[in-house]
Amino acid sequence: MKNNNLLPLSVLIAAVLISGTIFLSTKNKKTENVQESSITTTEQRENAVKEKNIDNDKICFNQAQKIFAQYKKDNEGGLIQSNSSNHYNKKMQKCFVEISSISNSGVSNSYIADAFENKILIGCLSGGSIKGELCSIPAVSSSTGEYQKIDNIEAKTIISNYMTK
Repeated sequence: MKNNNLLPLSVLIAAVLISGTIFLSTKNKKTENVQESSITTTEQRENAVKEKNIDNDKICFNQAQKIFAQYKKDNEGGLIQSNSSNHYNKKMQKCFVEISSISNSGVSNSYIADAFENKILIGCLSGGSIKGELCSIPAVSSSTGEYQKIDNIEAKTIISNYMTK
């Protein structure tokens, strides 16, 4: 006796395969959408970081220009040449300005300062009556403005740490 209420086995297998394919297809589309949204989120995050870096660079540049303008004003008439550069150090999250000048007496002066604190971090002098190059950093234990002499190799390392990262 044949039961007409039962589906043939081939129809049942086909239905399972089709529903499985639909389920997998829907799941893959959901996965693709999640991946697309995470790519968009990643791109948005990268763009936000780039915009923030551009903003930090602009803010740093403007502050460095103010420091340099004040330096030139303070040394008006005493300099043959002066220039400045700046760098926003992402690792330290600080803006540094490097000011270099040559005085009328032939002394070359170069220093790096925190542009917002206007605090000298390292300075070097050469020329004039100075033999070689004399570099110094603020003395760690001093709050009176004393400086400690450092050698040129250490000075170059310190300058690099401020101005390149």
